[in-house]
Amino acid sequence: MQEQELQKHGMGIMRNRAKLDSAKIKTCAEGKEGADLLTENIKLADELNVGGSPTIKINSGAYNGQRTADAFLKGICAAFNNVPSECSQVVASSAQAEEVPAGGCGA
Repeated sequence: MQEQELQKHGMGIMRNRAKLDSAKIKTCAEGKEGADLLTENIKLADELNVGGSPTIKINSGAYNGQRTADAFLKGICAAFNNVPSECSQVVASSAQAEEVPAGGCGA
């Protein structure tokens, strides 16, 4: 399959898992509401200096670490003065976690 077809297939799988109504999503995305939401999102992203997705900020600083559960946990926990007990919990390793497709438009 070509990349665009694979992306559509992947999005369909995620919509089905989340039990989302594809027709409602399409109506919103192609209508005024979708355009307004996109405009608001772009404005907010510009204000926050966000250039990619997902963009993670911790204490107003950009998180530039790895995109794994363990790395996120370490990055978030490192920002605490008094580290909560949840920071000592074990997160599923990359091998145990379900693979998430990489994002990107036209990449």
